[in-house]
Amino acid sequence: LNLIKEVQTQSGWKVVVVDALSVRVISAACRMSDIMDEGVTMVDTLEKRRQPMPTMEAVYIISPTQASIDKVKADFEDPEKPMYAAAHIYLTYEL
Repeated sequence: LNLIKEVQTQSGWKVVVVDALSVRVISAACRMSDIMDEGVTMVDTLEKRRQPMPTMEAVYIISPTQASIDKVKADFEDPEKPMYAAAHIYLTYEL
């Protein structure tokens, strides 16, 4: 929860994006209401199709797998149409 709190955005709001592994880690560590209290407008799953929010900054909490990293890269492939305004990336464990 502290890492979400650390991310300060201009608007004060952010989106959290998690992969399948990290959602289990986060669910064991805190409640959804705790996350929302930190200025999070929504928690989205990396593996699912997501609606672009190019004015919002995203906090990615992902496992360091090639699949997850590729999905984050894909969110910003088109510089004209990024999924989010910025990415703050945290890995669930060290490589």
